[in-house]
Order: sequence, then structure tokens, then C-alpha cells
Amino acid sequence: HRLGARVEGDGARERIPAARLRRLGRLSRLATVAAHDALAASAPADREAAGVVIGTGLGALDETIELLEQLREVGVAEVTPSLFPASVMNVAAAHVSMELGLRGYNTTLNHKEVSAELALYTADSALALGHAERLIVLGVDELGPALHHACRRLGALASGPPRPYRAGRDGFVLGEGACAFVLEPLELARARGAAPLALLAGVGAAGGERPLAAIGPAPEAGRVLGPDVEAGVLALERALEDAGLAAAEVDLVVGCGCGSRALDRLDAEVIARVFAGRAVPLSSPHGAFGSWAAAGALRVAAGILALQRGRIFPTLGEGGADPELEVPGLVGRETAAPLRAVLVTGHASGGASAAVVLTRAEA
Repeated sequence: HRLGARVEGDGARERIPAARLRRLGRLSRLATVAAHDALAASAPADREAAGVVIGTGLGALDETIELLEQLREVGVAEVTPSLFPASVMNVAAAHVSMELGLRGYNTTLNHKEVSAELALYTADSALALGHAERLIVLGVDELGPALHHACRRLGALASGPPRPYRAGRDGFVLGEGACAFVLEPLELARARGAAPLALLAGVGAAGGERPLAAIGPAPEAGRVLGPDVEAGVLALERALEDAGLAAAEVDLVVGCGCGSRALDRLDAEVIARVFAGRAVPLSSPHGAFGSWAAAGALRVAAGILALQRGRIFPTLGEGGADPELEVPGLVGRETAAPLRAVLVTGHASGGASAAVVLTRAEA
């Protein structure tokens, strides 16, 4: 069973000189390419004042595994020295700043499946406090054999294509990728002639009780507990409060459902509580791209594109909605809609939940 959504052709050779590319591991390559393209897509700006905030669930997994294998086989005295700095959690943020010439705020967030959302949360706080003028915010994770094997042993992987929120779903498909945004105060963006894609209107986070392996296994191995739902509800409510919006004003929920029996149930219960049974349109991109820990950045990107295009993307996957889940607004086909506000959900094994509210950036 080797089903996975792996990135083929990361474009690094076209963006990074060969002499420097050799020192970048796969995670840093993915992150640097995404950051490069995000910066290139925005209006020209002073890179000296720009920084980077990266969210990653597992970091440089390939280098970490190689380091551990060498420690076991040859001992600490003979380990390749370059593997130590290459395996640290903040290696991607370091390479992004060096390759792009960024001299500002630089940090890495690591909190499993909500790593990217908490990176946005941290970046938003840094801008509000005046610690930075402009930040590249990025979610990145890589797919490797060890991760695939561990998830398979947990019983978390799907037997075929993923089916978020649908009856008969049996797991998720592992993926990988990097997704980056340029985040800055609206007035500064407009002053330099940049056209905002969307507004980060609100962020929220909360913690609760959740088994460390609750996201993947079958329901009996990862039941939805009371505090599970409470933490999720609190995160969504805090994001809406931060945005100054009521739940009734949300036009689309980009959910974190990925085909996991436990996670989809948790997300559905949280959404049902916050929206009081309203059939708010709900869609997840994980049926198309697979799942990786920092894929919350991908959900945010999907929300931005929906706002820009005025179209709701479908949740891919065979079958109808699970009758045991309260998801009356599950979107099965692309539809046009005048979207003004999008709510993005995220829940991690171990207890954390996070949410992001996006609104249209008017011309």
C-alpha cells in the first residue's frame, strides 16, 4: 500500500542557483520555492524589512531519519556533521531567509496538524505588535517512507482515494507540499501598490483533551470526547469574535475533513455547534491534494481563491455525505456564490484547534 500525493518537480532548479541548491534538503526546497513565488507575486518591496514565519508538523523528516540511522550504525563521533543543522525544526525558515535575503522576524511553529494556522496566528500578532512590517507565512511538510509506514500501522490511511465527510470513508491519503503568503498591514500594502488577495480578518485557537493518535484510527481507537468538541468550538468562536463577525455572516467553511473517521466527525460536530444546525456551505480540498500536517495553509489558499473567484470548490470523493454526520451543506459540485467571508477550520491530535477568518479585499 503506497498510495500518496507526492510533489513531482518542485521547480527549485529554476529558482535557486545550483551551487546553493545542493545544501538544501527536500523540506527547504519546497519551502523556498513557495516563498520565492509568493514574494514574486506581490509588488516589489524592501526585503530587508521582511521576515518569515513557518509552520511545519514534522520538519526535515528525511534528514532526521538519516541522522538517527547514522547514530545507530556508526555512533555519534562518526555522524556526518552537516546532518545536525539540516535536521533541526527551523532549518526551512533559515534557508528561506538566506536564499531570499530576508532580514526581519524569523521563527518556526510546530504543532502537528494546526502548525500552519498557528504560524498565521503568530505572524498576525507580530505585525500587530510592530515587530515586523511584512512577513512570509508558510506551511510546509514532506512525505517520506517512515511517515507513510507509521500512519499505515496506525490504521489511518485510506484504501483508495480519500472521501472527506462521506459514508464509508476509511482514512486519509498522505501528501506533502508548501504554501506561502505575504502578510502585511493593509495600509502598507496599498501604499506600495500591492493588490491584496484577501484580508486576514480573524484568528482563533484553543486547546482541549484529545488522544495523540485521534486523527487517524477508526472511531473505537479515537473517539470524539466532550473536550474535543469544546476546544474546536472555542477556536472557531474566537476567530469569529476577532473578525467582528457572527456565524450567520460566514458564506463558506473550508473544513479540515480528510477522510479520517475521527477527524471528520470532530470537525462536523464543531461546525454544527457553531452554526446551530445551519446548512452553511462546507468544502474541503483534501480529497484533491491529500493530507499533511501543515496543510492548513492549503486550506487558507483554497479559501482565498474561493473569495477571489466567487466560486465554491467541490469536496472530491465518492458517495454521499455520512448520515451520521451533520453536514447538510457539504458541497459536491462547483457552484458560483457571492462570497464575502470564509471560515477555515483546523484540529490537531493531542488537543489543539485553530481557525482563520478571511474576507474579501475590496478594490
